[in-house]
Amino acid sequence: MTSAFARFPPRLQAAIVSNLGWSSLRPVQELAGHTLLDGNNAIVLAPTAGGKTEASIFPLLATLMEREPEGVGLIYVAPIKALLNNQAERLGHYTEMVGLRRFLWHGDIKDKEKRAFIKEPTALLMTTPESLEVMLLSAKVPHTKIFGDMRALILAICVL
Repeated sequence: MTSAFARFPPRLQAAIVSNLGWSSLRPVQELAGHTLLDGNNAIVLAPTAGGKTEASIFPLLATLMEREPEGVGLIYVAPIKALLNNQAERLGHYTEMVGLRRFLWHGDIKDKEKRAFIKEPTALLMTTPESLEVMLLSAKVPHTKIFGDMRALILAICVL
């Protein structure tokens, strides 16, 4: 069977090798990669630092790279701003290394930045459940423009 890594677009493979120094994926990333690349849903469970983020983000970036979304193609929802802020640089790096963009939307983000996002949405939106609810209920947010080509949702949860 072909590896999930080999199924990624060559540009994503090259970015992973050159930016991260990886030439293969961890077992959880391979399993999730095949599942997500096949268009199925997945629940990814692994210990802290077990590769869960990459297990979900790389195959979904691969699908966005095949046909870039008009508006948001992927939403990453985390339960708290601290987790979003912690992941923002990493996920921003991953999107940038393949020519996509991400936006972080929560209560601490300035309205000016949010208005700029509404004018020009990014492929990846990172947000909290509360901020997503505000966006979905707001008459100021053009839902069809922003979410009309959405393809996937990642829910990051914390289990204690």
